[in-house]
Amino acid sequence: MSKSQLVINRTKNYQMFEYQGGNRDVELNGTRRKLLKKSLEEFGWLEYMPMIVKKTSGKLFITEGQHRFALASELKIEVPYVIENDIRIDPVLISGTGVPWNLKNFVASHAAKQNKDFVELLDFTNDNEIPLAIAIAILGNNATERNHLDAIKRGTWKISSRKLANDVMNVYRELNSLNNDIGVRSVVGALYAIWHCKGLDMNRFAQQARRYPRMLHKVSNRDDALLMLEDLYNFGKHQKDPIKIMAENALRQRSATYAAKSRKITEEKAA
Repeated sequence: MSKSQLVINRTKNYQMFEYQGGNRDVELNGTRRKLLKKSLEEFGWLEYMPMIVKKTSGKLFITEGQHRFALASELKIEVPYVIENDIRIDPVLISGTGVPWNLKNFVASHAAKQNKDFVELLDFTNDNEIPLAIAIAILGNNATERNHLDAIKRGTWKISSRKLANDVMNVYRELNSLNNDIGVRSVVGALYAIWHCKGLDMNRFAQQARRYPRMLHKVSNRDDALLMLEDLYNFGKHQKDPIKIMAENALRQRSATYAAKSRKITEEKAA
């Protein structure tokens, strides 16, 4: 259906609409709520960006505009809406007005559509009680979630390192059980980097931590975490391993490989 064919309807019958599963939850608070409410009170709901709904089994499900709808029904103002059953439209991709989507919104949306990688991602995040961004990075086997952002938005992100992620979290849980103030993002990030080093005994970190728990302390960034883990690993060891340097080199090599792979994909698409 083309844009010119869309018919804009208007109503104050809010009971006509239902929220669509797979869209983000309505979360309106603070500055965002204040600004959106002020706009609706002053100008009403502008017709050039109506609410988009999909008609299914006689019901109208909101695919875009749920935040404005929540406030409009509260303010008792008229809602402009269009019925668009074009299956190519995805609320994840068309959302560009109102309250921006965040990482959690995208992941929750795709998980609600039973995308198995996103369902597993949420389960992994909840089971390990870690930030979503960390889970994305280690399950996707890349040092930062930013490198996964486009795939997360489009729902094409895939889990590529279940074993690595589980191994990292097993060691982190062991360390955290001995000192729960060490800092999840910093330590998990450091362990992830260390796991790409060759020639290290990965079981030694947990073994040493159980013997010398006093060596665990709060760290505020990955560099400090790497230094802490290097000291822990080398304590009582005759030949010291430069773990921080090894981990940094391993990540540098992975970044170069990832960049080369991305360039190749871009060139193939352009060809």
